[in-house]
Amino acid sequence: MSRRQLTVLCLIRDKLAGTWAAFADCLITSDEFDEGQALVTPNRLYQDERTTHGFAEVRLEEKLGLLNETCLFGWENSRQEASNLIREIRSVGVDTFDFSTLTGRSFENSFLIISRKPGSTESIIRLFSNHDRSSFFENDRFTVHASGSGKDLVDKLQFTSKGGGVQALTSQQDIAQAALTLLVKYLSEELGGRNSQYYSRRTGGWYSLFLPVQDGFFQYRFGFNHWALENQEQPVVTHIVLPWVQDGINCAVTFRVHDNWKLEYLYAIAVAPLLNSTERSRRLSIEPLDVLLNYESETTFHYCWKQESHGCFAVPISEPRFQFDGKLISKLPHAEHTYSLVSQFFER
Repeated sequence: MSRRQLTVLCLIRDKLAGTWAAFADCLITSDEFDEGQALVTPNRLYQDERTTHGFAEVRLEEKLGLLNETCLFGWENSRQEASNLIREIRSVGVDTFDFSTLTGRSFENSFLIISRKPGSTESIIRLFSNHDRSSFFENDRFTVHASGSGKDLVDKLQFTSKGGGVQALTSQQDIAQAALTLLVKYLSEELGGRNSQYYSRRTGGWYSLFLPVQDGFFQYRFGFNHWALENQEQPVVTHIVLPWVQDGINCAVTFRVHDNWKLEYLYAIAVAPLLNSTERSRRLSIEPLDVLLNYESETTFHYCWKQESHGCFAVPISEPRFQFDGKLISKLPHAEHTYSLVSQFFER
């Protein structure tokens, strides 16, 4: 069955530092189903119960991931075309395939292929763009190439008012901060359109973010804190979504937060590996306490919900953190900076 996706694949380059970051959404959809039940995703906690119209959200799956330790591969649009290309590459061998032979070929998709030579810090970036599905943006320090149905959302507003996007990039940011600034725009956008049957052009669900490091590639992980006003008085966290890797599979684990930080484990959602259908049938056993005490995250996105509006910002720390004394689990304080930003939003 041919499945077509509406998606975003984004490459950010730092012209000053000579480095890069890339991210892609993980939502797989099919336009071949008339209607289907809306897929539960980690960052749509307030999604109303409804069926989807004109398409079905199928699952979460990486659209940007590692073919091996030296090659990062990203795609958008047709999963079938991406699968065919990966089979072609693997039939020769990732390390021996001549990627220059792809130049000049006509693709329905846009592809991003980044290679790292062992022992070298150099990244060889190959971008094969479907120009009808791609946009290019630039400021004094960064260039941004976005492909997919969500390509223009990196620069244009649809459901949101302020925050994130190309206009929020500054010359003082490093490449990770720049990527998070763009991600804030997409996260805020998809939630702002949560009452649309198309979920703001169907970008979202979860994201993969990669940066280069000395010995290859680094997958940058993040979690979510959802804030709301308690009895219209003070902001409290209502849900947390934590990143977790189980048996090599990336997962998002969601907890409901009750009074005095009593936690209720709700569910874990696995993100299928890049174009690897054999991994979809695996069953994972996740221990919620293990997740709370040992999850690893480079940053935290904080969603702040009002009745008629919402905001989203990122802090470069893992929040919340917990400790366990053998009997009880307790939460460590959020950073004062986080509380300050949350309070500022709810005081507007």
